[in-house]
Amino acid sequence: MTEAERRDAWLDVLAELETAAEQYAESTQPWQPPQGLGRPPADLLARMHEVRDHLAAAIRRTSDERAAVAQHLATVRSASSGDTSPRYLDIQG
Repeated sequence: MTEAERRDAWLDVLAELETAAEQYAESTQPWQPPQGLGRPPADLLARMHEVRDHLAAAIRRTSDERAAVAQHLATVRSASSGDTSPRYLDIQG
């Protein structure tokens, strides 16, 4: 693989990761690292850091959303007593 081909392959990998980060909630397949590309070219380091940061932000959002859902679920479960009368649940705080 030539240097130019390797660089193009890494550009494709980064584009794939950027798309995955943007569509993280819809993703059904885990990302698999490429095989046989070797080390990424040095001129792609800044972009790689941007992609890493984008993915980290997606992970934080997912974690925050998961925590909010868990809190709502706990609130609903704590109010479930078998009584069928209407109830008001303050989920804001």
